[in-house]
Amino acid sequence: MHKSILLTIAILIITNNAVLAHESKLQSYYSTSNFLETTPSIEGGAIGGMFNPAALGLSGNFSAIYWNDIEKSPGMDHSFTIAEGFGGLGFSWQHWDYQNALGITPVNGKIDDFQLGLGFGDESARFGIGYGWSKGDINTAHPRCDRLTIGGISRPNAYLSYGAAVTRGLNQNEDYQGIMDFGVRPFRTPILTVFSDMSAQNNDKFKDVLWSVGAIVEPVGGIAVKFKVYEGGAYTAGLSITSFGTQVSASQQLDKHGNNSYMNYGVRVGAPQKGNFSDKAVMNLIPQKLKQIQFEKLEITDKIRYQRYQYFDKCGHTLMELLEKLEEVKNNPLSGGLVIKITEEMSGSWEMLWEVREKMKEVQFAGKTLVVFFERGGMGEYYLASVADKIMVDPEIALTMVGFNLGRTYYKNFLEKIGVGFDEWRFFTYKSALEGLSRENMSDADREQRTRLIERFYEVYRADICASRKITPESFDHIINNVWLLTADSMLTHQLVDTIGRWDDMEDYLENLTGSKKIIAESGGFKMQKPISRTWGKPPEIAVIYAIGACSMNSGINARKLQEVIKEVRDDDDIKAVVFRADSPGGDVLPSDIVALELKKTAEKKPVIVSQGQYAASGGYWISMYGDKIVASPWTLTGSIGVIGGWFYDAGLNSKFGVNYDKTQVGKHADLGGGAVLPIPFINIGVPARNMALEERAHIERWFRASYDDFVTKVATGRKMEKENVEKVGQGRIWTGADGKDIGLVDELGGLEMAIAMAREKANIGKDDEVVIRELPKMKGFDPSLFRPRLFGIKLADIEDDPELVYIQKLVASKGRPFVMIPPSLMP
Repeated sequence: MHKSILLTIAILIITNNAVLAHESKLQSYYSTSNFLETTPSIEGGAIGGMFNPAALGLSGNFSAIYWNDIEKSPGMDHSFTIAEGFGGLGFSWQHWDYQNALGITPVNGKIDDFQLGLGFGDESARFGIGYGWSKGDINTAHPRCDRLTIGGISRPNAYLSYGAAVTRGLNQNEDYQGIMDFGVRPFRTPILTVFSDMSAQNNDKFKDVLWSVGAIVEPVGGIAVKFKVYEGGAYTAGLSITSFGTQVSASQQLDKHGNNSYMNYGVRVGAPQKGNFSDKAVMNLIPQKLKQIQFEKLEITDKIRYQRYQYFDKCGHTLMELLEKLEEVKNNPLSGGLVIKITEEMSGSWEMLWEVREKMKEVQFAGKTLVVFFERGGMGEYYLASVADKIMVDPEIALTMVGFNLGRTYYKNFLEKIGVGFDEWRFFTYKSALEGLSRENMSDADREQRTRLIERFYEVYRADICASRKITPESFDHIINNVWLLTADSMLTHQLVDTIGRWDDMEDYLENLTGSKKIIAESGGFKMQKPISRTWGKPPEIAVIYAIGACSMNSGINARKLQEVIKEVRDDDDIKAVVFRADSPGGDVLPSDIVALELKKTAEKKPVIVSQGQYAASGGYWISMYGDKIVASPWTLTGSIGVIGGWFYDAGLNSKFGVNYDKTQVGKHADLGGGAVLPIPFINIGVPARNMALEERAHIERWFRASYDDFVTKVATGRKMEKENVEKVGQGRIWTGADGKDIGLVDELGGLEMAIAMAREKANIGKDDEVVIRELPKMKGFDPSLFRPRLFGIKLADIEDDPELVYIQKLVASKGRPFVMIPPSLMP
């Protein structure tokens, strides 16, 4: 809004300065814009930029040509106009052929006027500057001079557009001309636009100002009737039809008595426009075979991630990129479908694979054919491939399908052998994260929750594959329990694939499948350009904020940085809603609560929708709980409402290594945590010299129970649940997204796209309105792991990101504080 205010002030200054000095020798605005059916700020693009360079970049018009039949009217000036624009740059050429007027001294001459312009800003406020010059008979009765134009346009909302420009002649007299225009859309859409403009030169008084008023009526998208009345009574009536970004128009110029003067004709080319009726009509005329002649290609051969670094990071796809690519294929009427290559180098969480798979089903529902080439991979890669209409598998593939297992390693005996004691502070039934350090085997509670998790995962996996491949659950169980090691031939036998071949065979396979030769297009193949919105003003924005990794202050979700990002989003009026993508196994309480509180404050000001990734449990659920709605997938691990902690201590470790620890102290508990530091590779941790005394441990228990009560209370507040009901599903229990929905911890089953759609709806953004997605925090620089050394061929970054190691580091760093993190065996 502040930009619109500044621009309004600038416009007033511009128009005020435009009516100084003396009689102008510049061509008048109305004589040069006689082909213009509206006004510069309404028209936008290359044509509007001829008169107000701020219009460059608006409306998506790349080029235009206008001509007339004025030669049929002796004594009048004949001209044509060509304008080109791309982004904020523009070039125009207007040709004049001055003809003899009957009974007047001959003033024949040919003149060409040129202009270069630059417009900058956004859809709500733009500024521009243009430089013009002329060639030809410029010293005749129609002299020219070089000229400089500056202007501004404001579209503060969907209802109003206004602008002004001043042109200064770069001649001795420094002639000036100013124009100002405005338009109103009373119904917010292009169905009706009312507009007016005015022009003044040098010392024109108010009574000398020239003006016009008009209206555009567009009852059907792409078909518009235009009417414009000039001071003095002359008027214009015209019709334009726009289809696939190309507009043809014709307008009749009449004098005040209604006598025909001449006709203007025009052709404009630009981006297609949303909601054009003619686009749909033309597409219906194209034969179906021609529409489906092209199949687009998508290779998923690398890790699926959330964001890219700014430099040296072009491999693979982000989740948003894959979803957008599939959406593009779904909406491309020239595409018959998609050919997807999946290799074993592809990786992604089960949740991400599910989101992409669900999007692929949308593409199929739109009538597109999906064909997958499955080169090699495991159960996850096949899960993604299985949704295709047809699957080609490499002849040398070996697929292992054995079901799901959630095991963990137990270190109690190992720790005893090396002389390390561990005291597990577990006060809540299912909060089993640390039992791997305190037990020799799985507790009954952990076995119960893990069994439920893998049963639910198996149900989803089996149901989805059976539905896509049209096999029975009994047949699928037989494959898992009796076949499990599958070759290409056995996959074909058990209907898991449709054919065997190599990637190079795909083109021939498509021809046999569809009955005609197909073009497999790269990303730059034939496609429909994305339609642009014609709504005035800057499109609303939705922020997608990623909280990825462990809950830490300066790593993982990076709470210090994330806190500032959320504050900025909350105070940014352009951002109308927030989608918070939580993919975190938890960690420390403090960063979890800092982020949660910022989201709570944000939800009081604008909609906040939480999209849970693979992990949004424990601290991951803590940062989710204040969203207006929580969306999770059937593969999401959520809940785990509970806290845990533990205490390592020296039980003979130092003596085994010949290390002694000595001390002096003031204070009864001053030695708590003190101990020798052992240079263990990659960890370098110290082990306290003693365990806690019973009195000290009692303090810890009271602290932990209070922290748990705080967690439960906050969840009850955020989820609008009774505290007793949260307690029933708490105690540290981990749930799948589907079970989480049944017990009230999750609102909807879906992915990132569903969360964005919900945010759009909550922010009252129309389904077809343009919206900008801003992904935050912005990734800068490059991936530092690219330049880290290797040890025995292994990247140190891989070691540092190992879940077990990360878990131990977070546990030690907690120094006895309550810990909100799921077990490492459930982490990626």
